[in-house]
Amino acid sequence: MKHRRKLIITSLIVTFALIRSRDVLLGRASPSPHNVEFTPVAAPPPFVAASPNLTAATHELRPKGDPLCNQLPGGDGIVVIVKTGASEAFSKIPTQLHTILRCAPDVLVFSDLEQTIAGVPVHDSFESVLDDVKHHPDFNLYHAQRACRVSQADCTRHIDKGKEGWALDKYKNIHIAEKAYNMRPGKDWYVVIDADTYMFWTTLVAFLSRLDPSRKLFLGSIAHYLDLPFAHGGSGYIMSRGAMDDFVGAHPGIANSYDKAVIETCCGDWMFAKAMMETSKIPVTQSFPTINGDKIWSMAFGPTHWCHPLATMHHVDSEEMSLFWEYEMNRHLEIAEKTSAVVSPVLLRDMYFQYFAPRVSDVRDDWDNISGDVLYLAGRPSDGEKSKVVPERKRKDYEKVAHHSVENCRTACEKMPDCFQYLFKPDEFCKLGKSFRIGYPMAPEKDPAKRHTAGWLRERIQAWVDAQGECESAIWPTI
Repeated sequence: MKHRRKLIITSLIVTFALIRSRDVLLGRASPSPHNVEFTPVAAPPPFVAASPNLTAATHELRPKGDPLCNQLPGGDGIVVIVKTGASEAFSKIPTQLHTILRCAPDVLVFSDLEQTIAGVPVHDSFESVLDDVKHHPDFNLYHAQRACRVSQADCTRHIDKGKEGWALDKYKNIHIAEKAYNMRPGKDWYVVIDADTYMFWTTLVAFLSRLDPSRKLFLGSIAHYLDLPFAHGGSGYIMSRGAMDDFVGAHPGIANSYDKAVIETCCGDWMFAKAMMETSKIPVTQSFPTINGDKIWSMAFGPTHWCHPLATMHHVDSEEMSLFWEYEMNRHLEIAEKTSAVVSPVLLRDMYFQYFAPRVSDVRDDWDNISGDVLYLAGRPSDGEKSKVVPERKRKDYEKVAHHSVENCRTACEKMPDCFQYLFKPDEFCKLGKSFRIGYPMAPEKDPAKRHTAGWLRERIQAWVDAQGECESAIWPTI
């Protein structure tokens, strides 16, 4: 049976792109010059890869008869909206199409250029942006891409795509919401993710099945800017039918009404939250850690991250996208063989046993395990560190020397009952963590005096895990 499951997951990938190419519409964008005043010009169409002669649009990209998709929960009322850019689309979207989007019944991809990827249409987010706003230098990359006569990689290789792409990206969010609503009216849920967001389909379906889509809901992982809570875009965010009916349905042209305001702001996800509040009085509802901006290597396992379902992760590369998807699919099929449950959400506890436990060690040099709850510093703390530093007058004897050696740093962690890990750098700091994370490698240091050393109290971690036992029920966000 196990061999059969793996065969199901892997054998269809080779033919998947051809299956997906059916019944979608190929579009082309009109070109415009770069770095000059924007005016439409007549010119040959931009370069696009050869595609089948596709003549009919469809809402559904899920391949009919796919044996894997047929064993997953349907989620027919969900439309998944992917936000990307032409400078990254061909390096990221194909992997998503082969993995997390493979069995999603309805997918819309929006970018800053109209293209197709293996026959899947990529829609231009800016087609309806006000023309005078398109004169702004923020749109230089947009015009360069539209004027391109070869591949986008060749046309933009001398452009700082990180800087230019960030300036352009902030104009997408409200236009994407408006376009998605008009293209897919009446959907229960509108789920927006980035091209580097991993989406656990099994968890997402279970999460949304608990909620009433007629309520005006805007769900996300909350961040703050200028005293306004907003849904962090990379983590993904979700709007209900009730919210979109009010925000877009009751306010035609809502995106254009914010085009000029976007020029002066930093971020499209922040402006989207501002527009939702100003227009429809719909605030973002905290859905963390289920909607999550970390990925598994930086996830803070422990009391706040254990029996909680995990629906999204951010900054996931193609290798990780494949890794997590294979795990999610195998897990779902294994559970389906044993129980009659339609869907079982992935819990953070599951991810701990799959990814943290097999990789943790007692100590690791040239490593950052992202400890930072309690700080012992050799120098002056920054403004962001001040609240985490133990005042000198309150330090016990072992705390006064915690930053002097890695052994002293470990001792300080051992003497703090809720400490699970530590991070040490000679003559600079000892940092303690009240959760446990894998972390990331640092650049190797030849000089031991400059080396980061990360450590974990493995026996304490194991004792805590054992004390938790099985999760009797999932801890969902309070909505």
